[in-house]
Amino acid sequence: GRRESGPGRDGSRDAGRGERGRDSRGYDEDDDRRKRPRKRDHSDDDSRDSRRRSRKHKRKRRHRDDRSRSRSRSRSRSRDRSNRKRSGESSSRRDDGNRRRRDRSRSPDPRKPQRRADPRDSWLIPNIRVRIISRKLPKHHLKKGVVQDVTRSSSSSSGGGSAPRAVLLMDGGQVVDGVPERYLETALPKTGGHVVILESPDGDTRWKRGRLLERDSGSGSGVVQLLDDLEVVTVSLDSIAEWCGRIDDDLE
Repeated sequence: GRRESGPGRDGSRDAGRGERGRDSRGYDEDDDRRKRPRKRDHSDDDSRDSRRRSRKHKRKRRHRDDRSRSRSRSRSRSRDRSNRKRSGESSSRRDDGNRRRRDRSRSPDPRKPQRRADPRDSWLIPNIRVRIISRKLPKHHLKKGVVQDVTRSSSSSSGGGSAPRAVLLMDGGQVVDGVPERYLETALPKTGGHVVILESPDGDTRWKRGRLLERDSGSGSGVVQLLDDLEVVTVSLDSIAEWCGRIDDDLE
């Protein structure tokens, strides 16, 4: 009952394979297909190249966008700095112009025709409160002080008169010496305080002291009651200053 394996069985397999894979010349088509080089699929290569190029293009575009954003940010920062610088310069120029206008308005003009009895005939006198408006004294800019003394330098302005300079006792206790008249403006007290008239159109009320009853910043005028005869006069706020000395001091 056991089947024997022999050349007949192997021969039949070989014969069947030979009939399928070999021709009459002994050529094996399966071996030829295995040994034959496979053709490359160029469509796959093209797709891979296109994906690679697209990724590279995306990286370049991202890098270019980053650089453009950084340049725009730097330009905006530089523009902001320049705008701040220009605004600071314009504000400083406006402040200087305001200070100069205040200097001209608050300080009586010595070029106006006045009676000059002696070289001391100037609006800058001792015992009045003034404010420093020049930026050349940065530590005391816009601070108030009382004139302790008035000196005159040898250098003269137009007309041959000497230039007055003030010795100031600041409200903080510091003493500032040699402050030119053009660096100062008069300071006013509150309503009810004592003032001195530094300038008057007719000259009759000049150097007279009184009490400030009213002040109108809009019109630039104030009402003063004189202390010697209790006369009430209307004067310009630019022509009076706060009086800090004794009431009975002689200014004539």
